[in-house]
Amino acid sequence: MSYFDPFLLETDYNPFLLETFQYNPDNIRANDQEGEQQPNALPFDFYDRHLSPELSLKRVVIQPSLPQALTKNLDSTLEGLESRGMVPLALTRNTMGDFVSPTFSKQIHHRDAATAHRLAARYEFTLGDVAPPYISRWLLHPTAPKFYSALVFDHRGSNFSKHQKKYIISSSSLRFRPFEHQRPEVLSLVSDQLMGALRSLESKSLITYQFYPMSAAMDELFRDMGSLQAESLHAEYRTGGLPEAKAQRQPPCDAKNTPWVVPDCASQSKLGSPILPSSRKRVVPRPHESQTKLDRMDSQTAAGLCYHAWHRAVTEDATIILLHCGNYERIGIRHRATQTLILSDLIEVSKCQDPTYGKLHMGLMLASVQDALDRHWQSPLQIPLSLPVNSNTIDSSTKNRNKRKDANLADLRRSKRQKIKSEMASLARIINEPVKNEKVFWSAFAKCSIALIHLNFDELRSPSPAACLRQGCPISPYSIRSSPTKWRKSYNSLECCTLTLDSDLWRGGTGRIHTARLEFRTAGGVTHSKDVIVKSAVDPYLRKRIRREYDIYQHLWEHRVDRIPIIYGLFEDIDDLVTLLVIEKFQMSFRDREPADSVNDGMMLSITRAERSLCLKTVRDMHQAGVAHLDLRAENIMVGNDGLPVIIDFEGSSVGAEKWITDKEIEFLQDLLDGKTRDQFPIQLNPNKE
Repeated sequence: MSYFDPFLLETDYNPFLLETFQYNPDNIRANDQEGEQQPNALPFDFYDRHLSPELSLKRVVIQPSLPQALTKNLDSTLEGLESRGMVPLALTRNTMGDFVSPTFSKQIHHRDAATAHRLAARYEFTLGDVAPPYISRWLLHPTAPKFYSALVFDHRGSNFSKHQKKYIISSSSLRFRPFEHQRPEVLSLVSDQLMGALRSLESKSLITYQFYPMSAAMDELFRDMGSLQAESLHAEYRTGGLPEAKAQRQPPCDAKNTPWVVPDCASQSKLGSPILPSSRKRVVPRPHESQTKLDRMDSQTAAGLCYHAWHRAVTEDATIILLHCGNYERIGIRHRATQTLILSDLIEVSKCQDPTYGKLHMGLMLASVQDALDRHWQSPLQIPLSLPVNSNTIDSSTKNRNKRKDANLADLRRSKRQKIKSEMASLARIINEPVKNEKVFWSAFAKCSIALIHLNFDELRSPSPAACLRQGCPISPYSIRSSPTKWRKSYNSLECCTLTLDSDLWRGGTGRIHTARLEFRTAGGVTHSKDVIVKSAVDPYLRKRIRREYDIYQHLWEHRVDRIPIIYGLFEDIDDLVTLLVIEKFQMSFRDREPADSVNDGMMLSITRAERSLCLKTVRDMHQAGVAHLDLRAENIMVGNDGLPVIIDFEGSSVGAEKWITDKEIEFLQDLLDGKTRDQFPIQLNPNKE
């Protein structure tokens, strides 16, 4: 079979494409004065242990022919374009389109040590910027008069250790542009079906890039990946020695046409919903124990790098993974049905000949787009979409907006308030079971020394619960003082509660925010359930901030400040991977209860006189206790279960703030309640300096 040979045509049509195909990065020499970058504290964290067994990594297969297969697929695609009369477009001043200063002549020289961030920047300013317009035109809109790109190399920045002041790992992705940012010139050239695919795939990665700092130790880990296929992997990601639950989940589909060889193996595993421990059983939590080379929860191993990269690919629904550490890299393919990572041989990037580095990565990007589209067409839910260019549609939407603006705002607020009131009443009856005796409830809960954590959302389904020891007692009007839990070999069922994290709301200043369900039993056999909010952090710096926020809540409760949340406790994983702060849940904020039009148009909040007075009193009491909130927004003033305001989110608060700051905050709150400002509090202090 003959393949398209760009070296025959590009001399006349596009010399820059030839230069791209022939590109090999310079060999990097780390500066001896800076010392080499050590691969310590890689972000292999608590969440990596809770990947659903149906999605987790089962085995590794080495496929030496992978680079050649990717470039042959590229040649076949270009040959097909040529056979249809679509000669590759020459890159000139008039056809550049989305190219940004494409050049390989200026390589990034590493005068200091080659950190993960610098390696990611080198890739971004070369192939990351140059290849996407080519791939986009060849596959999506081959008749475009310019090099418009529906793809983007998304360099999101680095995971940064604030404790060590080093870049640990830099993660990037190749993605479709968000649909609203797609060029009209691109959308006008694609079919309705392809437009639907662009909209459906806009939030997913086509390739996930893992850039690691260059070092001799990291080079050795990359070489060790070649021995992983000899290992037999039976165990899943495990948390420390607790019972496994059982359930079933279907893995997503793989592409039907791929340039790589699909491994011949099958694997199945089951996962289930969490249950409370029986009163007749004792819970025996223990830290994770390493079993096989592939079973270790250690990031400083070849298996640890593969596990972490696989988890990120699952999270972003990517098929192709690139692992790069300066002068070496490996290409990985995630095969979903068999839960197998297909790895290339070790690639020395500065010495690539057959194929060259630039051509290999052009083939890699092209295959990633083909794979994503192949899997999209298999979905029974994909619906063709039409271009929103009909003037009638625009006029209709404009009329609807005008009608909404003309509606009586008081009626909107009144109807929404009535609806909210009825919903909150029903939620109070259904979601949170009534507690007849608050003192008995909190006395029983204070005895729960350990929380069994289950994750049950998105791709995270705990194969077994994680054990977290209580480090901070509950904080409420009925809370009972207790010291941090000490490690024991076992606990009875009355000393355990279960915490099921069932959604990932957002990423805050102290880590991830989840909704969760808290359950525990009393000695009388009564099971109590509460819906709560859980703040979690795995980075040492963020874990310190969560502990600090807990201390602030405790300080406020000790000074009898009302209208702040109840704290169910502070917990830490027994493997020292995560810190969890469990907080009372509220159904909505002051911002949420306003009609959408009033928020979008910047109109004032509908605050009653009693609510205004209570908010001001709460903040003044906080100031009297020596705490300035510093982040008073409508989103941080919640509607309590009694319908009255509650102030939340003290992660950025200041203890011992000066009087001019507290006076400024009172003025800001008054303006906020009067609807005169929508910006955050203008004074930003560093809480870690206190």
